[in-house]
Amino acid sequence: MNNAQNQNMGSAAFREFCRMNPPEFIGEYVPATAREWIQRMSGILESMECTEAEKVTFATRFFRGAACNWWDGARASMLSSQTEVNWENFRRQFISHYIPESYQLQMERELTELKQGSMSVAEYTTRFNELVRYVADGNDVPTEAWKMKKYRFGLRADIAHDVFMQPVTNLGDLIQKSYHAEASLNDIRRERGEIAQKKKDSEKYNMHLKPKSSPSKNKQNYSPRSPRKCPDCGIPHSGECMKGKDVCFYCKQPGHYRSDCPKLQKQGDASGTTKSKGRVYSLDDKQKSHGKQAME
Repeated sequence: MNNAQNQNMGSAAFREFCRMNPPEFIGEYVPATAREWIQRMSGILESMECTEAEKVTFATRFFRGAACNWWDGARASMLSSQTEVNWENFRRQFISHYIPESYQLQMERELTELKQGSMSVAEYTTRFNELVRYVADGNDVPTEAWKMKKYRFGLRADIAHDVFMQPVTNLGDLIQKSYHAEASLNDIRRERGEIAQKKKDSEKYNMHLKPKSSPSKNKQNYSPRSPRKCPDCGIPHSGECMKGKDVCFYCKQPGHYRSDCPKLQKQGDASGTTKSKGRVYSLDDKQKSHGKQAME
């Protein structure tokens, strides 16, 4: 470090530079990390009143490790080729070394294909700005009109339609109008959702108030008092099934079956509808007549 550089390090400008908390760079070959460092450093130096040579001196003061080794060789090469050591030339050398051209082409391709999709406007804008930086590092710096066209082309259709209907002066204005369009569409969706929910709740409430309709004629109607058909014996009855227990299905008592149930026969006598006894009397009459013929 020469005397001029030592004086720069002790100047008020350098002390002001340090108060802005500039980032360090250790020389790792990660394009995204290198791009972030040069971007942040450029932003800090643009706000300062210092010469182009001082910008290089201040920035490289925060190199560490492998980055210092690279800069020693790069600076020597610039001096030997009589290339002015200013910020523009330094920036070009840095990007060429730490951000390969193949990576820049990859980022440019991603920018060309970038679509908002399910991203919010904020997420889409952040990614758009990240990719535009790599395009700006190339030989063909994108114009404001090109960036506006690309940004608008990648917007979701509903937001883009709203933005197309408004006059736009620059990229910042376009981004702001995209934010407003997204907010308006979100409000519309929320209001529609609330209306749909209220309608659904109202229909549900009216269903509770509506009297239940009678069952269809084509459907079999089981009275709650009528026993259903038993799956074991096939006979409609209530209570426990007596099949296989050798008891009467009517009185549930052992020793006889339903056809011989005394309780059932008594009910038949009371109502006068027993047919079996009529047949017994008929047989008795026939037996008597046969007996008389046999005695003659």
